[in-house]
Amino acid sequence: MVSAKIVKMQLNRIKKECDFALLYEDMKGQFPISELKSYEHFLSYLKNPDYYILKWEDFGYILILDVFDYIWVDYLAIFKKHHSMGFGSKILDTLKENFKNKKGIIFEVEKIDETKLNTIRRQNFYIKNGAKKLDINYVFPNKEGGLNMDLFCINLKELEPKKEKIMQIIASVFGIIHFDIKKEASEIYSKIN
Repeated sequence: MVSAKIVKMQLNRIKKECDFALLYEDMKGQFPISELKSYEHFLSYLKNPDYYILKWEDFGYILILDVFDYIWVDYLAIFKKHHSMGFGSKILDTLKENFKNKKGIIFEVEKIDETKLNTIRRQNFYIKNGAKKLDINYVFPNKEGGLNMDLFCINLKELEPKKEKIMQIIASVFGIIHFDIKKEASEIYSKIN
Protein backbone atom coordinates (compact mmCIF):
# COMPACT_ATOMS: atom_id res chain seq x y z
CA MET A 1 0.00 0.00 0.00
CA VAL A 2 1.32 3.44 -0.97
CA SER A 3 1.02 6.31 1.50
CA ALA A 4 -0.02 9.74 0.26
CA LYS A 5 2.47 11.27 2.71
CA ILE A 6 5.50 9.85 0.92
CA VAL A 7 4.33 10.30 -2.68
CA LYS A 8 5.71 13.35 -4.44
CA MET A 9 2.99 15.15 -6.27
CA GLN A 10 3.42 16.46 -9.77
CA LEU A 11 0.35 17.43 -11.72
CA ASN A 12 0.89 16.98 -15.44
CA ARG A 13 -1.27 18.87 -17.91
CA ILE A 14 -2.98 16.68 -20.48
CA LYS A 15 -2.90 18.18 -23.95
CA LYS A 16 -3.66 15.21 -26.21
CA GLU A 17 -6.87 13.33 -26.87
CA CYS A 18 -5.20 9.93 -26.43
CA ASP A 19 -4.10 10.89 -22.90
CA PHE A 20 -7.58 12.10 -21.97
CA ALA A 21 -9.38 8.97 -23.20
CA LEU A 22 -8.28 6.91 -20.16
CA LEU A 23 -9.38 9.62 -17.74
CA TYR A 24 -12.78 9.83 -19.37
CA GLU A 25 -13.32 6.11 -18.89
CA ASP A 26 -12.65 6.57 -15.16
CA MET A 27 -14.89 9.65 -15.00
CA LYS A 28 -17.83 7.64 -16.37
CA GLY A 29 -17.50 5.32 -13.37
CA GLN A 30 -16.98 8.01 -10.73
CA PHE A 31 -19.42 10.81 -11.65
CA PRO A 32 -23.20 10.72 -12.09
CA ILE A 33 -24.25 10.95 -15.72
CA SER A 34 -26.21 14.13 -14.87
CA GLU A 35 -22.89 15.84 -14.00
CA LEU A 36 -20.79 14.46 -16.86
CA LYS A 37 -20.23 16.15 -20.20
CA SER A 38 -19.70 14.31 -23.47
CA TYR A 39 -16.25 13.15 -24.51
CA GLU A 40 -16.26 15.57 -27.46
CA HIS A 41 -17.18 18.42 -25.11
CA PHE A 42 -14.12 17.70 -22.98
CA LEU A 43 -11.89 17.57 -26.05
CA SER A 44 -12.77 21.19 -26.81
CA TYR A 45 -11.21 22.14 -23.45
CA LEU A 46 -7.81 20.93 -24.68
CA LYS A 47 -7.70 24.07 -26.84
CA ASN A 48 -8.60 26.48 -24.01
CA PRO A 49 -5.47 27.87 -22.29
CA ASP A 50 -7.49 28.66 -19.13
CA TYR A 51 -8.85 25.13 -18.72
CA TYR A 52 -6.45 22.58 -17.23
CA ILE A 53 -6.86 18.82 -17.32
CA LEU A 54 -4.27 17.70 -14.78
CA LYS A 55 -3.30 14.11 -14.04
CA TRP A 56 -1.31 12.92 -11.06
CA GLU A 57 0.43 9.75 -12.26
CA ASP A 58 -1.89 6.83 -11.46
CA PHE A 59 -3.33 8.46 -8.31
CA GLY A 60 -5.95 10.84 -9.69
CA TYR A 61 -6.84 13.90 -11.71
CA ILE A 62 -8.36 17.33 -11.47
CA LEU A 63 -10.01 19.49 -14.13
CA ILE A 64 -10.00 23.22 -13.43
CA LEU A 65 -10.79 26.58 -15.00
CA ASP A 66 -8.78 29.72 -14.22
CA VAL A 67 -11.39 32.48 -14.06
CA PHE A 68 -11.28 36.02 -12.57
CA ASP A 69 -8.34 35.25 -10.28
CA TYR A 70 -10.08 32.13 -8.93
CA ILE A 71 -9.72 28.44 -9.72
CA TRP A 72 -13.01 26.69 -10.46
CA VAL A 73 -12.76 22.95 -9.89
CA ASP A 74 -14.84 21.23 -12.53
CA TYR A 75 -13.91 17.64 -11.58
CA LEU A 76 -11.67 16.08 -8.95
CA ALA A 77 -11.17 12.34 -8.56
CA ILE A 78 -8.77 9.87 -7.06
CA PHE A 79 -8.58 6.53 -8.83
CA LYS A 80 -10.62 3.97 -6.87
CA LYS A 81 -7.65 1.84 -5.83
CA HIS A 82 -6.32 4.88 -3.92
CA HIS A 83 -9.57 6.01 -2.24
CA SER A 84 -9.52 6.82 1.50
CA MET A 85 -5.72 6.96 1.66
CA GLY A 86 -5.18 10.74 1.89
CA PHE A 87 -4.58 11.37 -1.81
CA GLY A 88 -7.57 13.73 -2.15
CA SER A 89 -6.15 16.03 0.53
CA LYS A 90 -2.72 15.80 -1.05
CA ILE A 91 -4.04 16.86 -4.46
CA LEU A 92 -5.82 19.83 -2.86
CA ASP A 93 -2.65 20.84 -1.00
CA THR A 94 -0.75 20.78 -4.29
CA LEU A 95 -3.48 22.77 -6.00
CA LYS A 96 -3.30 25.40 -3.23
CA GLU A 97 0.47 25.58 -3.59
CA ASN A 98 0.50 25.72 -7.40
CA PHE A 99 -2.16 28.45 -7.50
CA LYS A 100 -1.28 30.39 -4.33
CA ASN A 101 -1.29 33.61 -6.36
CA LYS A 102 -5.06 33.21 -6.91
CA LYS A 103 -7.74 34.52 -4.54
CA GLY A 104 -9.42 31.18 -3.97
CA ILE A 105 -10.53 27.78 -5.20
CA ILE A 106 -14.23 27.13 -5.79
CA PHE A 107 -15.89 23.69 -5.79
CA GLU A 108 -19.34 22.45 -6.80
CA VAL A 109 -20.41 19.84 -4.25
CA GLU A 110 -23.51 17.67 -4.10
CA LYS A 111 -25.97 18.74 -1.44
CA ILE A 112 -26.14 16.45 1.56
CA ASP A 113 -28.68 13.67 1.25
CA GLU A 114 -28.89 11.83 4.57
CA THR A 115 -29.74 8.62 2.69
CA LYS A 116 -26.48 8.80 0.68
CA LEU A 117 -23.37 8.50 2.83
CA ASN A 118 -21.10 9.69 0.00
CA THR A 119 -22.76 13.12 -0.06
CA ILE A 120 -21.90 13.59 3.62
CA ARG A 121 -18.35 12.31 3.11
CA ARG A 122 -17.75 14.67 0.17
CA GLN A 123 -18.88 17.77 2.05
CA ASN A 124 -16.85 16.75 5.10
CA PHE A 125 -13.79 16.23 2.88
CA TYR A 126 -13.93 19.80 1.56
CA ILE A 127 -14.57 21.26 5.01
CA LYS A 128 -11.65 19.25 6.46
CA ASN A 129 -9.44 20.72 3.74
CA GLY A 130 -10.31 24.34 4.58
CA ALA A 131 -13.30 25.00 2.32
CA LYS A 132 -16.23 27.06 3.51
CA LYS A 133 -19.74 26.77 2.10
CA LEU A 134 -20.74 29.91 0.19
CA ASP A 135 -24.06 31.54 0.93
CA ILE A 136 -25.55 31.10 -2.50
CA ASN A 137 -28.29 28.88 -3.93
CA TYR A 138 -26.36 27.26 -6.74
CA VAL A 139 -27.67 25.10 -9.56
CA PHE A 140 -25.39 23.01 -11.78
CA PRO A 141 -26.62 23.44 -15.35
CA ASN A 142 -27.51 20.39 -17.36
CA LYS A 143 -30.04 19.46 -20.03
CA GLU A 144 -32.42 18.07 -17.39
CA GLY A 145 -33.11 21.52 -15.93
CA GLY A 146 -30.29 21.71 -13.41
CA LEU A 147 -29.02 20.02 -10.31
CA ASN A 148 -29.10 21.76 -6.92
CA MET A 149 -25.60 21.83 -5.46
CA ASP A 150 -23.57 23.73 -2.90
CA LEU A 151 -20.59 25.93 -3.69
CA PHE A 152 -17.56 25.78 -1.41
CA CYS A 153 -14.48 28.00 -1.49
CA ILE A 154 -10.97 27.70 -0.10
CA ASN A 155 -9.85 31.28 0.33
CA LEU A 156 -6.20 31.80 -0.54
CA LYS A 157 -5.72 35.58 -0.50
CA GLU A 158 -8.85 37.21 0.77
CA LEU A 159 -11.98 36.68 2.77
CA GLU A 160 -15.00 35.02 1.24
CA PRO A 161 -15.69 36.51 -2.19
CA LYS A 162 -18.58 38.95 -2.41
CA LYS A 163 -21.79 37.69 -3.97
CA GLU A 164 -21.36 39.97 -7.01
CA LYS A 165 -17.94 38.40 -7.69
CA ILE A 166 -19.34 34.88 -7.28
CA MET A 167 -22.13 35.65 -9.75
CA GLN A 168 -19.57 37.05 -12.23
CA ILE A 169 -17.49 33.87 -11.89
CA ILE A 170 -20.55 31.63 -12.32
CA ALA A 171 -21.63 33.54 -15.45
CA SER A 172 -18.18 33.08 -16.96
CA VAL A 173 -18.05 29.40 -15.98
CA PHE A 174 -21.46 28.79 -17.55
CA GLY A 175 -20.30 30.44 -20.79
CA ILE A 176 -17.01 28.56 -20.98
CA ILE A 177 -17.75 25.15 -19.47
CA HIS A 178 -21.43 24.77 -20.35
CA PHE A 179 -21.31 26.33 -23.84
CA ASP A 180 -23.23 23.38 -25.29
CA ILE A 181 -26.38 24.19 -23.30
CA LYS A 182 -26.46 28.00 -23.51
CA LYS A 183 -30.24 28.26 -23.30
CA GLU A 184 -30.51 25.96 -20.29
CA ALA A 185 -27.50 27.56 -18.59
CA SER A 186 -28.95 31.05 -19.12
CA GLU A 187 -32.30 30.01 -17.63
CA ILE A 188 -30.60 28.31 -14.68
CA TYR A 189 -28.27 31.28 -14.07
CA SER A 190 -31.32 33.56 -13.73
CA LYS A 191 -32.55 31.34 -10.83
CA ILE A 192 -29.30 31.41 -8.82
CA ASN A 193 -29.30 33.74 -5.81
